[in-house]
Amino acid sequence: MMLHYSISATVISGGQAKAIANQAEISFDATSGRATNLANPAELLLTSLAACMLKNIHRYSEILHLPYPKAKFSISGTRSDRHVGYCPEEELVKILEQKQVQN
Repeated sequence: MMLHYSISATVISGGQAKAIANQAEISFDATSGRATNLANPAELLLTSLAACMLKNIHRYSEILHLPYPKAKFSISGTRSDRHVGYCPEEELVKILEQKQVQN
């Protein structure tokens, strides 16, 4: 089965932006500077990647019958004028390794 996703996004003069996904509204910073009260596009990208990882953790925990009390996924990103990089760190690996040792 093929799934289709779509969002719409707008920005008003001054850089305040929002995206609509399903029925959720996500506000973000689209200024040329850096607002401290809203996530910027790079942070939204990292958040999206973390959300995918956490959703898969939950999905596969059900399939493999490996319950978990909590999963945490942290990603840090670095941006320079030449490239963007990220480094994922997941605590769930430790939890799953402990489960396998117990079983």
